[in-house]
Amino acid sequence: QSAAIDGWVAAGHRGIFEHATGSGKTITALNCIELAVRDGRGVLVVVPSVQLLRQWENGVRAFFGGEVPLVLAGGGNDGWRRGSVLRDSLTDTRRPGVAISVMATGASEDFLKRCRDLERILLVADEVHRIGSPTQQRILEIPADWRLGLSATWEREGDPAGTRLIEEYFRGVVPPPYTLADAIHDGHLCKYRYFVHEACLDDDEQTEWDDLSKRIGQSIARAGGELTEPVKRLAIK
Repeated sequence: QSAAIDGWVAAGHRGIFEHATGSGKTITALNCIELAVRDGRGVLVVVPSVQLLRQWENGVRAFFGGEVPLVLAGGGNDGWRRGSVLRDSLTDTRRPGVAISVMATGASEDFLKRCRDLERILLVADEVHRIGSPTQQRILEIPADWRLGLSATWEREGDPAGTRLIEEYFRGVVPPPYTLADAIHDGHLCKYRYFVHEACLDDDEQTEWDDLSKRIGQSIARAGGELTEPVKRLAIK
């Protein structure tokens, strides 16, 4: 964790922590947030779900106590919409705050118009691969000069364009990555094995599978070979 923070600072306070589950990405990021707050910078943390928003809220409160003002956005938290609450929290150099937002809210026009010109802040993206989606990559319009992405698997599966945007914005991975093998070796994760079991489809399931496969093929052809969001939803189904 210390090596990751040192590497991030040396890289101009930009980069992605590619660290395996169980390696303490959040506590490492909280130490980076502390550096930003001490430097008089507000901090915007974006997360993909309300559950993670709650986890981050608890983490920030436990780490900082009541020393740092906290603003929440998304999951029924609308206080940030009042006047300049959000902007003041991120720009008050005497008592900089931390704003935690669900990505869907952070990508909204109402949210972005309050943040689009903010440079002297730290932007932290948890599960950073999610921010490369077409609907959420608008967050990358925020010109934060300190940037930190967190993910065990930051590259987007089947989406080289989204992956490239993430890499360009955060300036790549802070070396060295901390892999599953590292976490197992260090005793943070247990050794495990995969056991694959075949499952057969019944007639109705096979018919639905064939129909979905046909629709996926047609959608990819219409999109010129691109894996669009509707295609991905069909694939998940």
